[in-house]
Amino acid sequence: MEIRLHLGAHRTGTTRLQQELRRRADHLETRGIAVAWPLQLRPETDWGFAALACLPVLGRHVSCETVRRLAATRAAALARGRRRLVISEENYAGGIDRMVRRGVLYPDIAARAALLAPPFRDDPLTVLFSVRGYAGMFASLYAQMARRRPAPGFDRLKPRMLALPRRWPAILAELAAAFPQAQVLVWPFEDMPGNGLQAVRLLLGERDVAAVDEDLPAVYSSPTAPAIARLNRMRRPEERTRAARRAVIAAFPPGEHPPFRPWTENERAALDAAYAEDLAALRRAPPANLRLVGLAQQPEARHG
Repeated sequence: MEIRLHLGAHRTGTTRLQQELRRRADHLETRGIAVAWPLQLRPETDWGFAALACLPVLGRHVSCETVRRLAATRAAALARGRRRLVISEENYAGGIDRMVRRGVLYPDIAARAALLAPPFRDDPLTVLFSVRGYAGMFASLYAQMARRRPAPGFDRLKPRMLALPRRWPAILAELAAAFPQAQVLVWPFEDMPGNGLQAVRLLLGERDVAAVDEDLPAVYSSPTAPAIARLNRMRRPEERTRAARRAVIAAFPPGEHPPFRPWTENERAALDAAYAEDLAALRRAPPANLRLVGLAQQPEARHG
């Protein structure tokens, strides 16, 4: 059975793509394609990895509920005679809070990916991942953290983020090395607007896919700047509830309030230049089993 494993990145339209998988799930089953998304895969709320069960033991990761669920999902699809299993779960690659607090993108993706690989060692495997410009990525991760709980002041985190201790080529090299038998397909998030159908096709490995509504808004668009400022002051227990925080976000809607733009013009220019340099490097000399694709192009539909 062919496996297509979508690992993110966070804040690159993953939830929107997962909605498309859920909407099509019954129809895809009739075509021999099983799909799985976070609500089916997470052992506990908001975690791709059960926090305690996957901690390193004697320097090695142990088997955990995450891996057991993956294996069970694969076994169930195989028992139903499915020819392909599509799995989408961005939290497998890392956690937002840790990335924000450390100012580092996906610091332990190599260890996490190594834990995910064994259930699929005998399957034709395609790993899918989207990258995003550093300025937008860090700002969006921070805003998403503030959506759920008070975040540290952004100015405190800026120096580490601006230093870019981990850039996309290194992250993707680790991902590709963890899945040496796989084809790794990567696309820039900036290609997403107007290309939602192509993204769904890429995720599913199918060309014959019904259209998507390109005008649908982002599922979790970033809170506005005043919303984030208010959310970061909400520290009492009753202010930490999901309902209370959603009410604040709704009170400062986009279009009526300024967006969260934490970078100076020079900072953004430096981050954008680094991202452009990294995309060029990925096009010029990617790992042997990795390919950078454009969503406007039609990639190969099948694992090869």
